[in-house]
Amino acid sequence: MRIGLYKILTICFLSTFLLTALFNSQAGSIDDICPEDVTLDQCYEDLQEQQQELQERSEELSRSISEEETRQMSLSEQIRHLEIEIERTENEIKRLETQLEAKNVQIRILRREIDKITNSITTLSQETERLQDSIAERLSISYKYTFLSPLEIFLQADNTDELFRKLKYLNEARKNDRGLLQEMVDQNAELDDEREDLEKTQLDLEETRIDMEDTRAELNEEEERLESQRNEHSNLLTQSKIREEQQEAELKQTKAERRNLDAKISELLAKMWERGELRDDYVGPVQAGQPIGRMGNTGCTTGPHLHFSINSGTTYSNWGYFWGDINPWDGYLQKGPEKSSRGLYLVSSGSMTIPLEGNQVELTQDHHQGMAIDLVSYYGAPVVAAKDGNLTRGIEPVCNGKYALIEHPNGWVTIYLHLQ
Repeated sequence: MRIGLYKILTICFLSTFLLTALFNSQAGSIDDICPEDVTLDQCYEDLQEQQQELQERSEELSRSISEEETRQMSLSEQIRHLEIEIERTENEIKRLETQLEAKNVQIRILRREIDKITNSITTLSQETERLQDSIAERLSISYKYTFLSPLEIFLQADNTDELFRKLKYLNEARKNDRGLLQEMVDQNAELDDEREDLEKTQLDLEETRIDMEDTRAELNEEEERLESQRNEHSNLLTQSKIREEQQEAELKQTKAERRNLDAKISELLAKMWERGELRDDYVGPVQAGQPIGRMGNTGCTTGPHLHFSINSGTTYSNWGYFWGDINPWDGYLQKGPEKSSRGLYLVSSGSMTIPLEGNQVELTQDHHQGMAIDLVSYYGAPVVAAKDGNLTRGIEPVCNGKYALIEHPNGWVTIYLHLQ
């Protein structure tokens, strides 16, 4: 199926020794990769479709993990806010309880004062009653003498002096009784007023206490509501973390499947190379992911790697299209955060296909020559088109490095240098 599109690679010629080593390291026949009734190019296309599905699934899982992390941050912030509100409410409840205890103490003191005054009023009332009885008795006697005739007074008295002394005593006693009685009445009235004031103060305190108890009840309800929200958010946070762990495990599995699939594709391309079904002189239309060469070390290089850059379609003095003026990390490719065993960032696809095949594609040099980057996989790994476009080839004049150049429909140009 469209064999011409896939016969685009015969990049540098591998020696028989390298081919033998490659195939021995990738044990198994072509039948282990492709069914017998499927052509190699159809098998390659099917593997590429699986590769694209795994890439899309990886991207979907990465987005979901990012969303879960964002959700967890939001939930954590909400939980912290709720915990602050709960602490504030608890402190307010404690403050109210302290004030309530103080009010209760004041009320108990007032009650004792009221009881004391009530007892004083009772005692004073009793004394007043006794005084009134005494006064009434003396008044009775006084009135009795007042209405006696001179003859009766003369007959009842032993002598005139005694009679006058009795009358004088009764008058003085009556005057003193009136004053004492008035004093007791006034004192009783004052005690009544004081008791009324204390009872009013007690009533005000009890009303304040009731209001405070109502407020405390409302705060308790608010605390319960906040704790319920916190527990709910904590449960959501736990569920989100579980989902994230599941998604990370699935992403890890998907990446492992992708690495296995990449190995199969690399093995298939190697076998297609061995059978002469790929050419290194193809130029013309290519699709993203289509092989266009192999990683080598032609030109000015100290070791095999792929020099890759994205150009906006601008030719630069002394550089032409080789000057990378578009940052590949702006969503076109992805750098890390995973690293290889050598501590180098691993590179994966973004909106563009990663331009180098292999289980692990490492970043050996970041931005240089503008925003170009250097990538490595295994020696001779297939280099593929990062985006649909029109392929041309060439040899740069300074160091004779072999390169491929793809012009894309949007006017951009991608450069692939140091091909075999």
